[in-house]
Formats: sequence, C-alpha cells, structure tokens
Amino acid sequence: MFYDWHSKTDPNLSKEISENRIAALTELTEADADAAQIQFWLDMHRLHLGQKAITDSHLSDFTAKIKEHDITFPLTENDALVKSMASIALCVLFEQEPSWHIDPVALSVKTASFFGQYSIDSKIPVYEKAENYLINSSLTDREFDTEESSKLEDFEEITAARAITPEEQNTIFSLLKSAGSAIKCLSEESNILWWMFGERASISDMHFSEFKPAQFCFVCAKELSLLTLFPTPLIKSRSMLSKALQINTKGKTQKKTSLFEIVNTLGNDIDFAPFKDIATQIFSPCLYIMLQMQSQDKKTEWSTFANRMLHNVDIKTERSTLDFSVQIYTELVLMKILEGGSTE
Repeated sequence: MFYDWHSKTDPNLSKEISENRIAALTELTEADADAAQIQFWLDMHRLHLGQKAITDSHLSDFTAKIKEHDITFPLTENDALVKSMASIALCVLFEQEPSWHIDPVALSVKTASFFGQYSIDSKIPVYEKAENYLINSSLTDREFDTEESSKLEDFEEITAARAITPEEQNTIFSLLKSAGSAIKCLSEESNILWWMFGERASISDMHFSEFKPAQFCFVCAKELSLLTLFPTPLIKSRSMLSKALQINTKGKTQKKTSLFEIVNTLGNDIDFAPFKDIATQIFSPCLYIMLQMQSQDKKTEWSTFANRMLHNVDIKTERSTLDFSVQIYTELVLMKILEGGSTE
C-alpha cells in the first residue's frame, strides 16, 4: 500500500527504499507523546496541504529521520516528495492506538478541507484514516470497562490490621479511574439530552426557534461543543445538530447559508476570546474569520478581505446550515484541545 501511494512521486522507488522509509515514518509516530508532538504533527499536516511548516526544525527533523533510514532520500528540490511523505506519515500516525496528542491532528484533518481550497492527493487516504481514527478514539474515550467494575467482588475485607498491597492499590486506582470515566459519560449524555429536550440555548437564553437559521447554526454548534466533555467529538454529533436545526426551523426544510451570512447574523455578545491566539486560517477557517471580523464594521464590504485570508475561498458560497454547524462544532472541539494543551 505504501508503495502504491508513494511510487507516483518517486519513480525510482524500490521495495528496499519503501521499507526503509516506512520504518522511518513508523519510528516518528512512536515518539513519546507530549505537547511538542502535537505541533510537529500539525506541521506535517501543513506539508500535506502543500503549505509551509511553521517551525523549520520540524521539517528538518522529518527529512533527517527519513535520511537516517534511507541514504537515497534527497534533501533539496524535494517539495513534492516531502508532501507525499508527510501525507503517508499522517496515515501511519492514524493507525496508532488512540492518544491525546493524536486527537487534535486528526481533528485538524477534518476541519482544514471544508472549503476545498487545498490541492490534496486523493489516492493517499489521509482524510479517511483520520475519520476512522476519530471514531475509534471517541469510542475509547467513552467506553466503560465492565470488567474493571467486577473486580470489586474479588476484594477481601480490608481492616486496620492489614495493609493494602501494591496490587490492591493499583486495582483501586483502576476502579476509580473507570468509575470517573463512567460518571463523565453519563453526565455528558444527560446534559445533552436535557439541552435537546429543553430546546433553549444558554448563550442567549432563547428558544431554538427564536434564532435566525444562519445564526443558530453557530449557536447550536457552540452549545454542543460546551456540552462535549471529552477531547473527541461525539460520534452522533451530526445527528444531534440536525435535530436542533430542525427544531429551529420548526420542521421545515433547512435552508442553505454562507459564512458571510453567519458572521453578519452574530451579535457582539459571542465570546471568541479563548481562541484569539490559536485559531488559524488552515485548521479553523470559520472561527478564524468570525474572530477577525467581529471587530469590523459589518456595514462595510469585508468579504473580499476575508476571501484573501482563506486562500481565495469565496465566503459567500452557500452550503447547508447542517454542514456549517458540524464544521464549526468540530473546529470548537479542536480549539478546546489546543487551548488546554495536554489532555492526557
């Protein structure tokens, strides 16, 4: 599979070179998880999109690791090759077990391509790998280990006359962690259900149907992101947002909207301050434009300026309110992770 993905950008690729390069990429994905790894892999995503890495050392470290395993790898005039290798590296990364430092990278793949403004090699399934990873990670986050809870039955009576053994300490710690996760899952689920059945938005204390459709596609995404307690999106988030939007339009067919219209319907009471320093044109295009335009005079024609900021995306292009709502929700979940740093 690696050979099929890679051979078009390197006609001299042999089986030996292919094996050496995949070994290098595997070694990169197995590095210890930390906040610096998030930034490294976000730069790999930028390379995958044909953009420059923010940190020069990330690019040099990437090519040096490949060169370490494959002496034939060129270090100059290699833009197409590096882009291809970065794309494949992301595929290898998303095949790893779910981890807090991989979650934001996978989310960034989901958010960056919303407007289709980047030229991406569709033969390398980065998006599909990211999507499958996020499903797995979301299930893992919200999984309650019933086997752990059954261990309670194995405990002997512990009295003051007997000290707790190290093995028992570990079991107690695992039980508490499992119970905490279960409580968090139940809290998330019950809060979302109360929000849906109550049909009121806490942001403005208004009924769902009182908002304009373009305005509500942001409001419901914002509300659901606040109710999402784990660093991965809800698997059924699209269905939940669709239901909320149906309540907003009282069951009528959901209209299309544009980023331009959404921004113009938002009031100044929406707080974007938490994302001021982390929202980017690439990974959170909708939030970035909302943040930049919040202080602008909306009576002026600012769409041309905004289009340039998003690599010539036409922000007046219409899509369904549901598509925009899902995109904004995913961007908000991503921003929560990046704002909080390590979520281990």
